[in-house]
Amino acid sequence: MGLVQRLFDLAIGQNVLMELPLAAKWRTSMYTDDVTILKSPKKDMEVVKIILGAFGKALGLRINMDKSSIHPIRCENIDLDHVLLTFLGTRGTFHCRYLGLQLHTMPLQKVHVQPHIECFGQRLLV
Repeated sequence: MGLVQRLFDLAIGQNVLMELPLAAKWRTSMYTDDVTILKSPKKDMEVVKIILGAFGKALGLRINMDKSSIHPIRCENIDLDHVLLTFLGTRGTFHCRYLGLQLHTMPLQKVHVQPHIECFGQRLLV
């Protein structure tokens, strides 16, 4: 489990962040310098910014808002302009691509992952 995930778990334990539904098994996904965060209400948005800011300060890192984006999922009855008032990145739509994979709420089909499997297979043969 990553350090940022542990920080989020501590915040949940202190009732600072809301726990995600049981269907969401994790809150963060990290790959090199890319992070995906699943979160809920507006209050959580502020807490996430504080946690990431403290994490970055401790490690000498910073969030590049020019490369940051948010992709709301199932937010039809939410005033996103109000929730995202302090978010300075770009706003995208969900379905989106992350690390080359198409993300959406439906299970992945073979056509979505086959090119990646073939690429990995070619690398293993070298």
